[in-house]
Amino acid sequence: MSAKIVSSIIATHLLAILKQHGCPNQFGHIGCQEALHTVHSILTLHRHHGHETYALFIDLVKAFDSFNHEILYAILVKFGIPKDLMKTIQKMYSDCTIHLQVGKEERESEYGTGVKQGDNMAPILSLFIMQAAYKMLQKRLTCEPFNFRHFPDNTKNPQNQNGCFASQNTSSNGKTFSVNSSFYVDDVIFLLATQHEAEQTAQLIYDHLDHFGLQMHVGSPKQRSETEAMFFPSTLAKQSNKPNQKTQHHVK
Repeated sequence: MSAKIVSSIIATHLLAILKQHGCPNQFGHIGCQEALHTVHSILTLHRHHGHETYALFIDLVKAFDSFNHEILYAILVKFGIPKDLMKTIQKMYSDCTIHLQVGKEERESEYGTGVKQGDNMAPILSLFIMQAAYKMLQKRLTCEPFNFRHFPDNTKNPQNQNGCFASQNTSSNGKTFSVNSSFYVDDVIFLLATQHEAEQTAQLIYDHLDHFGLQMHVGSPKQRSETEAMFFPSTLAKQSNKPNQKTQHHVK
């Protein structure tokens, strides 16, 4: 019980630190419904502007069981976790063993990878690893993100808000923001403009995650891939001049 209390306190501090660094596309600490709403809004707006969208739904192989502890500690240091807090986290994850019992047979194994299932701190530690992987990936991505404009709330005068309907002409450009992905802990979606960009990005993500000890689920000849790509057309109208085509790209 005392370990769970300490873990809850640490999780609160870690989440506060993560928010200070900013993670606007990570919804693991917010909610799944908000993540789905954001992705749906992006896809809808992109279609309303007459653009096609290629979406990559990335699935990781047993992500929570694959996080390398040494990599995790290095990431926490990079994010500026205080030394005393780091020592406490390391103590809680060091000298751990897994006890297995199958029938009358009992075995023990050292616990050197992954975050503890059921631990209050585990989801937050996962967010740090995924955020670090995403920040480094951003430096390697060559495709341009989607750009949108919005009208921030007028906090000084709530009665005077800027805004417009989707089809209304306006001289105000609003505030531009860019987006190319959305995260819900380890579940990721990347949004691309062309099929070539989607194929190129899929291979890049696969290679990049390997540096963090993570593996993208791409299936095998006997197993279906849990990572999938989906095409969203620029219009919902039936395009009779374009035959339906299914393409498959293999990540190596």
